[in-house]
Amino acid sequence: MSHQFKVGQRVRYLQRSLVRDNGAYEITRLMPAAEDAAPQYRVRSGAGQERAAREHELEPLTEAAAVPAE
Repeated sequence: MSHQFKVGQRVRYLQRSLVRDNGAYEITRLMPAAEDAAPQYRVRSGAGQERAAREHELEPLTEAAAVPAE
């Protein structure tokens, strides 16, 4: 299975209960697939927090979603 996201792409981390920064991350590295063949990524938040994430835990972040509503 190939990676859906590219290095530098902004994504939203979908596991909200574990995220304190609205879920916005940037892909910093493509990682080998997990045991279940799911592509994995290294991602970094705007606050500098890094973590590993599986592809099904991410969705593309649109510019409109990146700007908080007033």
